Amino acid sequence: MSVNESGCTEATATPRRKWLGLVARLVIGLGILAWLIHRTDWEPLALIVGGARLDLCLAALGLYCLAQVISSYRWKLLAQAVGFTTPLHRLIALYFVGMFFNLFLPTSMGGDVVRAWLLAGKPGRRWPAILSVFSERFAGLMMLLLLACLASLVNVRVLPWWSLLLVWGATAGGFLFVLLLPLLGRRFQRFREMTHALSLYRSQHRTLAVVSGLSLLVQIAGILQVWILSQALGLDAPWTTLAVVVPLVTLLTMLPISVNGVGVREAFLMLLLAPVGVSEAQAVALGLLWLAMLATASLLGGIVFVVGGFTQLYREEQRGPVCGHSDQGRTGQSASAA
Repeated sequence: MSVNESGCTEATATPRRKWLGLVARLVIGLGILAWLIHRTDWEPLALIVGGARLDLCLAALGLYCLAQVISSYRWKLLAQAVGFTTPLHRLIALYFVGMFFNLFLPTSMGGDVVRAWLLAGKPGRRWPAILSVFSERFAGLMMLLLLACLASLVNVRVLPWWSLLLVWGATAGGFLFVLLLPLLGRRFQRFREMTHALSLYRSQHRTLAVVSGLSLLVQIAGILQVWILSQALGLDAPWTTLAVVVPLVTLLTMLPISVNGVGVREAFLMLLLAPVGVSEAQAVALGLLWLAMLATASLLGGIVFVVGGFTQLYREEQRGPVCGHSDQGRTGQSASAA
């Protein structure tokens, strides 16, 4: 690692690269969204969004927030297995804070790193905290993909072949990852620690059963939220089709090419809903309404972040020695360093 004239290593340039990456993803996402809006024409899109039923939008928002509370309880069960005794109300607060950071961190899961880091509280507990978040997310994602696989059986002749292949491939890949994890653990330390952490859950059959049940509830709620939003817009999209489309779009928003899936969500809704008669303007409108729901709930997390005392933890993490000088803070270190 080279050292520049001021005595600092190249690591000090990392924050700048991260900010440039964030800006690039934001530009890409907004660029895709702008192109889609231009392609569909402003007037019909504005009419569709403006005609959305507010009561159904609020119902979807309420269901989404309830699902996050259930997810927090699921997280609590998994965090207990790796040594955390954090009260449920604090985990709910951390969950909403993570949602807030999802608004401007890469992919739709960037905030997960933040809530893992805040759960840990100190460096020695960061890896167990990350494992608890990973386990919670992985359990939810696999349940969502399993639901999509079941729903795909009645959509074989409706949706594009590549979408069904992607759903089944991602599901198979998830199970293959679990099977190969012990083998990977023999060669890599992090995978070994992950294997050990996951092994703690094997003997807790009741916990796994409850987590699976909660995951099923959360993912059904996730599909139902988008269906309610489609009804708010007056779309004629079958819920069986959305049961495949929602998991697939959720999976694609995890790609590190945009911020919170902006642009990616709308583009793939256009592609996947076209076979069931949803126009481009309607698909983009659904994506924007979906994003608005996520953003509204996430802004609640911003309020929790400010009033819940988490800003002080963030400032303390920012401080620390840099370049060997004890009076300099790590102003650029992001949550991903956890």
